[in-house]
Amino acid sequence: MWMIDILKKISKNNIFLDYLSSKIRNSIVHFTYYYKDEKILFYDNIFDKKPEEMSLVKLIIESKNMNILALGFFHMYLETFKKPLKD
Repeated sequence: MWMIDILKKISKNNIFLDYLSSKIRNSIVHFTYYYKDEKILFYDNIFDKKPEEMSLVKLIIESKNMNILALGFFHMYLETFKKPLKD
């Protein structure tokens, strides 16, 4: 999470950065989650004894929120570094 740590130094009270460093995001990125009893369980690692639980409906909403944030960061990058999108 080094990138988020650097961004937090620049913008200390940015709630979006806290959202990006969530257990759910980390679990999805590192494939430490699974579906059981109509819930999705998110683990920090394979030894995590207290996974975070979430319904599939809530996961879909959360994934859409993360997608919006990712697109926002991508467009900020393009604007900051003036990188044109190629067709």
